[in-house]
Amino acid sequence: MEKEPVTKEDEQSFRVFWKSVFFLSLSAVVFYLIFLWFNPSLQHARMWNP
Repeated sequence: MEKEPVTKEDEQSFRVFWKSVFFLSLSAVVFYLIFLWFNPSLQHARMWNP
């Protein structure tokens, strides 16, 4: 038998995959907020710093 139903390596790689996806989405939101913060010309910037 070459294939196993679920191995520890597959489960670990699956967790690492979702951690990387979560980290990328979180970093994208942070960079977007920083972009709005340092752009006073945008109208949306006034919403974040009254």
